[in-house]
Amino acid sequence: MDKATGEEKFNLLIQLARQHSRTDLTKSLYYAGQAYSFAEESLNDEWRANALNSLAIIHYNRGDNQQALAHLKQYLAQIHKLYNKNPGSEQYLDKLLTGYNKIGNVLKDLGEFTQAMESFLKALTIMDSLPTEKRNLPLYIKLLNNTGTIKIALGDYDKANEILKTALALSRENADDLNISISLNNLGLAAIETSRFDEALEYFNEAVEIGKKINDLMALGGYYNNIGLIFERQQQFEKSLEFYNKSLGISRKLEYHYGIANTLGNIANIEIQTSRYHSAGERLQEALHIAKITGNKDLVKKIYLYQYDLYRHQNKFEEALNAHILYTQIKDSLFNEERSRQIAEMESRYESEKQQRENEILKKDIKIRKNNQRIFLIAIAALLLIAFLLFVLFRTKARSLKNEKTIRQLEKEKNDMETKRLENQVFAEQQINRLQNEKLAHKNRELSTRILHAINKNDAMTGIIRELQEVKAGGSQDIA
Repeated sequence: MDKATGEEKFNLLIQLARQHSRTDLTKSLYYAGQAYSFAEESLNDEWRANALNSLAIIHYNRGDNQQALAHLKQYLAQIHKLYNKNPGSEQYLDKLLTGYNKIGNVLKDLGEFTQAMESFLKALTIMDSLPTEKRNLPLYIKLLNNTGTIKIALGDYDKANEILKTALALSRENADDLNISISLNNLGLAAIETSRFDEALEYFNEAVEIGKKINDLMALGGYYNNIGLIFERQQQFEKSLEFYNKSLGISRKLEYHYGIANTLGNIANIEIQTSRYHSAGERLQEALHIAKITGNKDLVKKIYLYQYDLYRHQNKFEEALNAHILYTQIKDSLFNEERSRQIAEMESRYESEKQQRENEILKKDIKIRKNNQRIFLIAIAALLLIAFLLFVLFRTKARSLKNEKTIRQLEKEKNDMETKRLENQVFAEQQINRLQNEKLAHKNRELSTRILHAINKNDAMTGIIRELQEVKAGGSQDIA
């Protein structure tokens, strides 16, 4: 750490702050504070925004909602500044949407449901206008979860279930363990409020397993508290206290103010029902003090209600009346017809705008489909024309090939006939030559015979002449 400088040092401080944000809030707050001081010294708006975001998360996790809200407002101001310098930046738009979600969460915990819903719907409206592939799905799921919890707070459990089941389905599709566990927890809370305890327990048990898997101690504390709430509603106080104490141990370890105050109030409620008034009173005093620090009106309201019940059981009617008045004042500030109407109007406006956008998209889709159909028909027509031309070409080619074949056949036959004629001619000439040769040979033989005969005759004449000469010669000698 000491050797790190510049961006490396800042990123290391932020990383350490996040690393401890679910396990050791004191350390986390220290590192986030160091990161913010370093960003201020460096005059770096990007770093300043990131540090403010970390500080807001830590204070929110501690239950210091007012401090968290202040940091988030500063964070959004920085992101708006950066976004204006980089119009259309997906990075800063995503951070803006994340900021709206976080502010909505804090406002919800502060009991400002109208403002919270407005913040959530603002983020959802922007997100709905983005192409599906450019949406931050984990953030979209968080927004659904948060609007679902407001519906639970307003008692609209059917709508809450609808929204939360959509969030759970998307989380499972995205294999997002954190959002799966959050969705399961919220569905469990809705189930408790409608006395579906077995179903709620199934949701929480699965959430606990995921919390252990991802080592989310803060979430585990909440799940154990909610399981304790199930057993409390079923009058199984010993089992309820077992889970409440697990939850309280985790919240104290993390210095998670909301978790501490909430679970202390729940334990005190059981002690009231089992007549352990002194212990219940001490717990409620501590719970009320911490609840006021968080600024969570719903939590403070709940503690006042428990105090009212305690004082009533102790026959402290004046204290009970005061507690009930305070409870009623907060309840009225949280839930009144005007706020419900405003939320309903915002939802109606959001749904109307969403429907309008969907209709526009649908119209575009229909137009695109019509164009595609037209293109498809043109393509089919073109393919048919090409097929017809290919068919005609094929037939023409086939005929041409057939004609060529016929011509070749005729030429072959002609050649064969010519060849045969030539062969016959050659044969005839050969026969003529043979006959001529034979005739010539015959004449030669005849001539030879005649010559031989002539020779023989000549030889015979010569012999006769010779004999005559010899006779003549012999006769002369006798005369002599």
